[in-house]
Amino acid sequence: MAQRSFKTDESFLEKLAIGAIGTQKVIEDLTNQGHTPVELERGSTGYKIWKTIKIKRVRVPDILCINSGIRIESRAKTKLLITMSHSSADETRGWDFGLKDEDFAALVVCEKSGDEPVDWVADNNVQYIKIVDLRKALADNKVIQEKPKGAQEGFESRLTWPSSVASSDGQVINISSRIKFKRSFDSRTISLALTKKGIELTPCVVEGEKIYRHQILASVTPVLREIPTREIDPQNYYQNLLTSASISERYGAAKAYSFLKGQFDTNPLIERINDGAEHIYVKLESAAALARSNAPIGYNFIESILNSDYLEHRLEAVIILGELPSEQSGKLLIQVLADGLQHEDLCFILHLLCLIRYDLWK
Repeated sequence: MAQRSFKTDESFLEKLAIGAIGTQKVIEDLTNQGHTPVELERGSTGYKIWKTIKIKRVRVPDILCINSGIRIESRAKTKLLITMSHSSADETRGWDFGLKDEDFAALVVCEKSGDEPVDWVADNNVQYIKIVDLRKALADNKVIQEKPKGAQEGFESRLTWPSSVASSDGQVINISSRIKFKRSFDSRTISLALTKKGIELTPCVVEGEKIYRHQILASVTPVLREIPTREIDPQNYYQNLLTSASISERYGAAKAYSFLKGQFDTNPLIERINDGAEHIYVKLESAAALARSNAPIGYNFIESILNSDYLEHRLEAVIILGELPSEQSGKLLIQVLADGLQHEDLCFILHLLCLIRYDLWK
């Protein structure tokens, strides 16, 4: 069997940086819209590479809006295309695995700003597409599927939802068989097709509308500049999701409890910890929420995982403790650091946490 090749560290770091910077921009945009977004998939706003500890986290969207329960998958691009990597051989690597119809994909362009792999800057223009609309276009055969990538890219194919994108700021002057807009900086008229490879596009703009560089002007799916708000009763909403059959929903609900304001019933979280069949990361997020509410069982459970036989579980527990701003979390981290038998990656992150939080612990 031929040996499988993988992305180089530098290439992988660059892709992580693009994704993290894009997700940070989406969170900023959602905050400006009045939402309360938080990082749902841990690590989606950072770009650390753990070379020897392989963390296989729960597949969830990058962002959760606590006030509405709306979830957003951030997709940063170096060129604005509605594209997704997809595997037909592995369900967990399907483009929409773990996503619900009511979730959104957020698209943002990142451009190179320096020579280092992490030197990227995100454009201010963030656009949103509902997952149900992407699925409908796929079912209607309005999506282009390209051949699988080479071995270096993991043998995944690419799905593209055809669209026409503005190359510069301007104003729409005519929509007929094509979209025409007047470019702002030189008043030149630019004409864009309303078909791509025989697939008809629907305009996403109207005549007279001011448009921006990287804006999707026509597509096979509706494209939004803002996500509609939704009213929920957060405690009841997330308590119900804690018993969902979907692990991604239970994980998101457990995480959301860490951001609920005021007192809440801790019993649903304790039930998750005590459920022997529950996924370890759902348990850890439940414990983190309990620890934030000063419930001793939260810290007790996290401490028990620090002695786990599984290295990735210990690392996740350490990362969670680093997010908890308390004296108790500091003591537990120092306790792990003092253990000379711990893994080097674990010690590395602990030294970083010591530098960051020294004032809290002294």
